[in-house]
Amino acid sequence: NFEGNQVSADEATEDENEEEKEVEEKLRPYLGNLSVVKYARRSGVGSKLMDEGEQVVREWDAGHTEIVLQVEEDNPSAIQF
Repeated sequence: NFEGNQVSADEATEDENEEEKEVEEKLRPYLGNLSVVKYARRSGVGSKLMDEGEQVVREWDAGHTEIVLQVEEDNPSAIQF
């Protein structure tokens, strides 16, 4: 026997839709690793790679306005990038 608040199917669907909307709003493209070989650093290669990633995200046409780029805390060059 279930005890607690009972909701109609419509109310449950509304709650699920709100939860899905909240998750969708939080979803962002994520780039977990962008590496450039030492001899090519500071040459614009990393920026070109990032530009290509941004272009791919635009082609998704999903309304994303940012990309998350993960960097290590102890990598000041990556943080500056």
